[in-house]
Amino acid sequence: MITGPEDFTQSGARLSSMTQSTLYKGITAAKGSPEVCRQTAINLAKTQHAVAEIAERQPSQVEVWNSLKQKDFDIKTRAFFWKVMHNTYKCGDYWKYIPNYEHRSRCEVCGTTDSIEHALTECRASGQEEIWCLAESLWNKGGLPWKKPTLGMILGCGLVSFHP
Repeated sequence: MITGPEDFTQSGARLSSMTQSTLYKGITAAKGSPEVCRQTAINLAKTQHAVAEIAERQPSQVEVWNSLKQKDFDIKTRAFFWKVMHNTYKCGDYWKYIPNYEHRSRCEVCGTTDSIEHALTECRASGQEEIWCLAESLWNKGGLPWKKPTLGMILGCGLVSFHP
């Protein structure tokens, strides 16, 4: 028998009286907490440390997760952040052990292992260098010191307030 919140464990519960939230809580309570993926934990730590450098206060894991869902970002950006945090994009090591697709694990231009972090902050082919130069020139107009963005800074951008 599945156990969960009181309103979930009704005998003969009517689906019409259930909400998605109630069902989700009941299912997750029955399953227990999922095991955190190694790369997710690494990305979470990168985000916490990057924000701590800027804000001089390390956010909790809950704060990081909540920041990825905030309504200041459109739905596509929130989905992107969630996928990057969970390392779900098919790049780099994903292809390393798939026969006849191993070549996709490396950046063709740089020759290094491909990753979202590489594409966003390091790769010469992705155009990121030009974007970050434009962002820096715009940033400097606000009178704040510029730091070249890291993956942690990108994922943690919803946690920091910037004021000159």
